[in-house]
Amino acid sequence: MAPVLTTISLAPFASFAERHGYRMQVTYVTEDDADRWSATAKSVRWQKLRLIRSALEQSDVIVWFDADVLICRTDVDILDSLDATDYQGLVLHSVPLEGRTNPNTGVWVLRNTEKAFRFLDRVLEIGMPEGRWADQGAVLRALGWILGDEHYRGARIPDTPTELMKGTAWLPIGWNQPYHERYAGPTMASDPFAIHFMGMPIPDRLQYMREVADRHINR
Repeated sequence: MAPVLTTISLAPFASFAERHGYRMQVTYVTEDDADRWSATAKSVRWQKLRLIRSALEQSDVIVWFDADVLICRTDVDILDSLDATDYQGLVLHSVPLEGRTNPNTGVWVLRNTEKAFRFLDRVLEIGMPEGRWADQGAVLRALGWILGDEHYRGARIPDTPTELMKGTAWLPIGWNQPYHERYAGPTMASDPFAIHFMGMPIPDRLQYMREVADRHINR
């Protein structure tokens, strides 16, 4: 992801941080693997949790963006989407072909509250699950999500909110809009704040992110 971050997504991150008063912290991990399904790649994604927890210890609010998220608009602060009683915010993604709905951790905002740390500690306690997801799979389990099958097909929100779901805000899709419509279901923002180029090889990410940046940012 380093080429994606350095050449494309880093400058919009910096613009967003400067406009809304965030201190930007960038982490490069050297032992990553281009094969996103490998144990090495999953372990890198798992490190996100400790990075987030460490940053939250030093801040009132933190916002996490995956390297393959392209911020297209900086006119609104993501924190405005949280109510005063919300301790975190995530976007729900839907994949109709898999009957799946799940929060996506590529964009994640948390407040420095006891409940936020309790949630992160619960995710870390669950540990990295087997299968296709790392941190995201553990987040679903901590929220008490209905997981579906071993590939999360059929995953959905529980009928009754769990204790850790209370205070979790579901952000507008425009804060973590998938580049591919198949990941977003029927709802897509016409003017998204951030587009997530997930589930594709690095060369494709570079190509598509440059194309979108040229349309939305470099104009």
